[in-house]
Amino acid sequence: MKINTTDLIPQKPPFVMVDYLVNFSEDEYKTEFTIQSDNILLFDNEFSAGGLIENIAQSAAAGSGYHFTSQNQAVPLGYIGAVKNTIIHSLPQIGDTIQTEIKSKIKLEMHQLSKEKYF
Repeated sequence: MKINTTDLIPQKPPFVMVDYLVNFSEDEYKTEFTIQSDNILLFDNEFSAGGLIENIAQSAAAGSGYHFTSQNQAVPLGYIGAVKNTIIHSLPQIGDTIQTEIKSKIKLEMHQLSKEKYF
């Protein structure tokens, strides 16, 4: 499975920070994103920490968007309520492809507590 996220997320270029949804289940999904040289969150040839956080948000949105579109419903808008315990060991460079895994821990109506991991 490799689905382009264009119709799954509300963000539009140049603020798209996720390319493909590559795995989906009800409680876990994974995305891919290749860092391009024209990315607006690139600084000194590195994808910024803010870019990584935005990638998490858009990865969560892609999973949610896939879930809703597969049920013939509109893609909802969402937001990050909080980020904590984040450790970034290194920043990806131009040309790197990152995979982001979202694991849903708790779902309550339209809210979700999740754990994220980059590869």
